[in-house]
Amino acid sequence: MSSHLPIGEVAERTGLTVRTLHHYDQVGLLRPTTRTPAGYRLYGPAEVRRLQHIASLRRLGLSLDDVKRCLDSGDPPLPEVLDVHLGRLDHEIREATEMRDRLKRIRLQLDEGAIDLEAWLTVIHETLRIETHFTPEQREVLEERADDLGLDRLAQVQDEWVAIFEELESLFDEELAPDHPDVLSLARRAQDLIQEFTGGDAGIARSLQAMYEAEGSRPLTDRGIHMRPDVWGFLGAAMEARRELERELEEGMP
Repeated sequence: MSSHLPIGEVAERTGLTVRTLHHYDQVGLLRPTTRTPAGYRLYGPAEVRRLQHIASLRRLGLSLDDVKRCLDSGDPPLPEVLDVHLGRLDHEIREATEMRDRLKRIRLQLDEGAIDLEAWLTVIHETLRIETHFTPEQREVLEERADDLGLDRLAQVQDEWVAIFEELESLFDEELAPDHPDVLSLARRAQDLIQEFTGGDAGIARSLQAMYEAEGSRPLTDRGIHMRPDVWGFLGAAMEARRELERELEEGMP
């Protein structure tokens, strides 16, 4: 039997697909150096050993890039690569644990009759919104912020948002300009609440802005209070007018 195998036989014996082996070749992970006169790939003992190492590392959950780094290095940085992978798994475990805790709380509330189906669906929707727009690190910071603020303050914030919505809608219906002093005052209050929510973290503020741009104001409070799209745009214009005013003051413009 030849010591070199064609790609089809390697695929059949390993359970991999020919397409996967072609991909390993294209990305430089496993490049057979021997070919038939017709140009077909042949896999020798060295390639088969490397393929075994690739399969073993992949079973550990390493990415192709990490596998390549391990195998191509003269001093394989396996501990480093495993540390990276362990870090990823730690994140996944932490996220799964958080989801489990949330579901347990919801289950307990259902048993106690403290939450109805509509409220349950709202909790799930809000959880998915947060997880979509904020990184795990940002979510951890936000949870710490919520703990620091406390339940009483969080309830007050809900009331303040509702009041801002109602006042802003009234001023919009009066056809006041976004840079009217009364409107700017509301914009300042909204900015202060956002500052309190983000803790001054610029990354969280950007994620929050991206969420608002993607989904509007639905909802900014857990009471399902929604701001009309035209009023939401009015608030955005007022915030920009306030930022422009602050820039002018900083630059000493009249």
